[in-house]
Amino acid sequence: MLEWRRTHCDNFYKRKLMFVDNGILLCRLAALLWLCFATVKAQAISVNVAWDRSTDSTVTGYKVYYGIVQGVYTSSLAGGNVLTSATISNLNNATRYWFVVVANNSSGVESPNSNEISYLTPALMGTPFLYDFSTGGTISQPGASGSANAYWWVISGGGLFQTGGVGTTFQGMAPATNYWRIYYATQSPVLTDTGTHPQNIFAMLLRQSYLDISEDIYVRKNADNLANAVNKQAYNGVSLYLRYTNYANFYYVGIRCDGNAIIKKRVNGIYQTMASKKVLPGTYDLTTSPDLIPTGVWIGLRAAVATQSSGIPKVSLSLDIGRTGLWTLAIETLDDPVKYGPKVASAGMVGIRTDLMDMSFDDFSLADAPGSALGPALLSPQSYVEKIKVPTSPTGLRIVKPEPPK
Repeated sequence: MLEWRRTHCDNFYKRKLMFVDNGILLCRLAALLWLCFATVKAQAISVNVAWDRSTDSTVTGYKVYYGIVQGVYTSSLAGGNVLTSATISNLNNATRYWFVVVANNSSGVESPNSNEISYLTPALMGTPFLYDFSTGGTISQPGASGSANAYWWVISGGGLFQTGGVGTTFQGMAPATNYWRIYYATQSPVLTDTGTHPQNIFAMLLRQSYLDISEDIYVRKNADNLANAVNKQAYNGVSLYLRYTNYANFYYVGIRCDGNAIIKKRVNGIYQTMASKKVLPGTYDLTTSPDLIPTGVWIGLRAAVATQSSGIPKVSLSLDIGRTGLWTLAIETLDDPVKYGPKVASAGMVGIRTDLMDMSFDDFSLADAPGSALGPALLSPQSYVEKIKVPTSPTGLRIVKPEPPK
């Protein structure tokens, strides 16, 4: 029997794929087939596919079959016996591909297909770019097969729901039988109120990388989820990611529950605050006023990173409170290595993170970063950042899921 299993453990996704016995090549070839990363070259995508080597001594090579229709493979790529991965190039953007791998012997006899996996290649998003959430439908937090949306990758919080031209997180309590409520009840019980509010740790990334870029989005807080006093923290809020290369390296800027605008970075896992300024009215109090971000008000957040002629990145946040169309610079800073150490040097994804709130989103857009010495934004070679990790048990591959910053 062919077998597909997906289990969850902390922030890992596991997958297990197995060949059946074909009576010629293999008694039983246990194989893992996974998508490692995709790269952008002009208008073409490359995907890295990998598998475990067979223990059968007669195997002399492997071949990956793939196509754009499930179960119909119109192309293939062969590899030698020492290889356990292959790069499939010249794929179309924003297209779902289906993959299987087979083993073969010196006579060219092939094993049955492995389990089939699919991958939706990312869309190519240059500048200017607008995503207005009008497409409808749900963008679920991905399982083993990667993002089901060519634009967004929801990395935490269960999913994004698009209705009426607006995107939303979960609103209120997730249904008792909802998959993500059950999942987060054990994986993050404190922050998600025993899974009832997966949206408390919502984060999503645009599936394209940039070095210098300006991104903006309108957000509206519909409700706080602060019943658990442990979760009342001044640093909670709404933030935008810049140069998100992985969970340990990125910039993020935004507004906090204590009313401050903030610019922070994380380099090699170490957080550092580079600038902070009070921008929202009111007096923050952990008990009586635990969130100064207004409820029911659309707020525009615009984050930008622009490399200066000196090579130092300038990071900024502008706000449009009340959706007036008028943007005001709230805070900016230079990531001076003398003050703050190494910069976030690599191109990375952009995106949004929200903490302990029911949220709505509208009109996400990209533009060239003003004042960049590098000129117009360029599509980065890296567009998808799932990293593979060698399994520690025979149950399957573990794919490290990027963790939202704390």
